Amino acid sequence: LLCKCLKGTIMQVISTTQEVAEFLGCSEKTVRRMIERNEMPEPFQSKKEKYAKRFWTADQLEPVKELITKNKKYIPPYLQENVT
Repeated sequence: LLCKCLKGTIMQVISTTQEVAEFLGCSEKTVRRMIERNEMPEPFQSKKEKYAKRFWTADQLEPVKELITKNKKYIPPYLQENVT
């Protein structure tokens, strides 16, 4: 999902834990644990619906992605293509 911010730049928006996991090259469980431990950047939140929805930009998640890939010893074959 792409979004145009107030400054006019276009940014990739990642909204679900599944999308975040794919972007980071880890499991959804890891993403949920990182959220619980406050290891994820502060998300943008939308409260238009019954539940608050979290959004991150690819720029926010890039440092987390680097940290995860640096600390990973084994990367399953199905995730190897997603990790740069």
